[in-house]
Amino acid sequence: MKLDACFNWPSCSDGAVAHAVELDSPAGKPLKDDLHGLRPACPVFVKEGSPCDLALWKLGENGSLFAPQGGLRISARGLARIGMMLLNGGTFDGVRILSPRAVDTLLAQTWRFDGSNGATDGGFYCSAGNGTHQVPNRISGCLDDMGTKGEILVGHAGDAYGMKSGLWIDRKNGRGIAYFVTGVADPAPKAPGSAYTEAEVHAFRRTIALLP
Repeated sequence: MKLDACFNWPSCSDGAVAHAVELDSPAGKPLKDDLHGLRPACPVFVKEGSPCDLALWKLGENGSLFAPQGGLRISARGLARIGMMLLNGGTFDGVRILSPRAVDTLLAQTWRFDGSNGATDGGFYCSAGNGTHQVPNRISGCLDDMGTKGEILVGHAGDAYGMKSGLWIDRKNGRGIAYFVTGVADPAPKAPGSAYTEAEVHAFRRTIALLP
C-alpha cells in the first residue's frame, strides 16, 4: 500500500523518523518521540536509569515494554489510505490487499452490549469485532456517539502518551475519517454525555464536518 508506517522506530524509514510527531504533555513537556530527526538509542520503553537491555524482559510479563497500540507509527494520511482500502472491498490503487471476505470479517461485530452481557468501560466499548468497534450503539449505558449525525461507523480509536486518534469508516455511504490530537491530559475531562474525552470528540466533529 506504499505506507510509510512502522511498529516502533527501528523498522521506520528515515523519512518517518525525520517527520515524527512529538507527543507532549498538556504543559508542553515531551512525553514520547522527541527525536530531533534521530532514531532513539533504545527501541523499547525502560524505566529511567535502567539499561536498554532486552534480556531484562521476560516473556508474558510486560508487553507494554514494546509500547501501547503495538508501537504503531503512522500518519493520518496513512490511516486514510487504510480506510479507503477497506471501503473499496480490500483493493487500493488497483492492487488487491485483502479479500472482500477478509474485510467483512474484520469489520463485522461479533459482540454487542445488551445491558447485561459484559462491561463497557463506562460506555466506551459497546460492540467489538476482530480488532474493530462500531459507533454509536444506541443502547442504555452506551455513551459512544461522538457526533456521527445518525450514521453508523466502524473502526478503532487510538490512545497513547497523551494522543487520541481514530479511523472510522461509513460503509453505507462510502466515506470515512482519520484524525489525531496530541497533548491530552491523563485523565482528561470527558465530553458532556460521552465516554470519549472532550479533545477527541472535538477532533472527531471537526473532521466529520469536512465530509460532503
